[in-house]
Amino acid sequence: MEKTSTIGGRVAFLREKRKWTQKRLAQEAGISITFLSEIENDKRTMGSEVLLNIADALGATLDYIIKGGTSNAPTQESITVPPELSQAAESEGWTYPRMMTLLDVERSVLARRSKEGQVVQPTDKWTKQQWIDLYKHLFNDE
Repeated sequence: MEKTSTIGGRVAFLREKRKWTQKRLAQEAGISITFLSEIENDKRTMGSEVLLNIADALGATLDYIIKGGTSNAPTQESITVPPELSQAAESEGWTYPRMMTLLDVERSVLARRSKEGQVVQPTDKWTKQQWIDLYKHLFNDE
């Protein structure tokens, strides 16, 4: 059986492709190393939140992780993280998936459609405190 023929195999494949250890992916996805190992070895299944966190951490689509196949292979897109968001994430100890969720929310909230239907990004930069406030509003952790 080919390694990428299962969900766990695809997760392991993508992790190894990034040259990440299980510990690194587990930290990025907010799960235990043991749980990740069991996922990669197809001994456990994961819920949608864990699946999304793993996909976000690996920069993969849910479609690729769930279905596989070369036509659905993830593409590596360049993501620019604003320095204010990066500083907030570092000082607050946020996981990579949480930081990317905030970036997606910011893009969704602030982006507006132009007459041609293309997304136009706003020119105003958010402060570190605005990112922290958004985090607290979304995740209500503090």
